This record gives sequence, structure tokens and C-alpha cells, in this order.
Amino acid sequence: MVRTRGDHEDAPLSLIDLETVALLARVAGRPIDPLRFRANFYVADMPALAEFELLGRTIRVGDAVLEVLRPIDRCRATSIDPATSDASLNVPALLARALGHVYCGVYARVVEGAEVKSGSRFYDLGPAPNATRDGTRVKTAPPVADWPRSVSVTGREQESAEVVSFWFDDPLASLRPAVQAGQHHRKRMRLL
Repeated sequence: MVRTRGDHEDAPLSLIDLETVALLARVAGRPIDPLRFRANFYVADMPALAEFELLGRTIRVGDAVLEVLRPIDRCRATSIDPATSDASLNVPALLARALGHVYCGVYARVVEGAEVKSGSRFYDLGPAPNATRDGTRVKTAPPVADWPRSVSVTGREQESAEVVSFWFDDPLASLRPAVQAGQHHRKRMRLL
């Protein structure tokens, strides 16, 4: 049975993508122990940063069913290596420099509790329509406009020799103020 206490009453579980930690280690030029993120679940076999694609999704881990609510904004506590107590790596600064934000991992809530064993399979079961909206309702939730997420390019138009316009499908668009013309937005793209 999944029973735990976490940082937020509405989201007692955290998931960390081990490939994201490996990406941060490559950027830092040194090993990073995933345990410094104090997760309930460490997920393997996903591309780096793919955990943000789980926002607003229902997932199964073993026999437990979870809804992914929001990304985890990281504090200086993650800068302490749990094996050595060394604090020479500023993880929030590393995240900001490497990714343009301070998020690593996602929070989830339990929909169906069950025993989860080490090595259990992980499945995306589809949309969880209210998860991200619910994930914004706690006082401790970071602003939705700052959340990293995957967007899809839905259109491209060559406006002039120097200007190209792109249209994006943002899965969290309904949770944040509309983008204004000329407004700057950072987009991180994974090329297929």
C-alpha cells in the first residue's frame, strides 16, 4: 500500500527521471547521486526531461495508479550530497543554468493504492483531466507560467525573410494567462 508523507498534503509522492539526473551530471561534469532528490520513485528508461510530459497524466506504477499534478521546484537542500554531506554543487543554480528553470521531478497523488515493488513497470494510462488544475490550487504550488512542459508545434509561417512565426499546442495553456503578441517565451525542443 502506498502510504507516505511528502512536502505537500495534496501530492504525497515524487518521481525522479534518472535520465534527467544523468543529464544534470553531464552538465555539472561530475556524478550526481539521485538520492539527493529524496524521491519516492526513481524512473528509468525515459528520455531526460520526459517527466514533464507526465503533467496532467494518469500513470500506473506496479499496481498503484497515480495522477501527476505539478513539477517539483528544487531548493538548496538538493545541493547536499546524501553520501558525503558535501554542499559544493548548487543544484538550483545548475538547473537554472542548464535548463532555464529550477524544476526536477514531478509530484503525484495516489488514485488507487497498491504495493509497489522495486523494478515495477511504469505505464502512462492517459489524461487526468483535473490533475494539473488541482495541482495549482495549493498555496505552495509554483506559478504555472514557470512550469516546464512539452509543447507541440502546430503551425509555422514564414512572415518575412527574417521572421518566422510558430504556433504551439500547450497542454497547460488553460491554466495560465494568455500569451501576448511579442511576449518572450523560452521553449526547449527535443528533436526527433
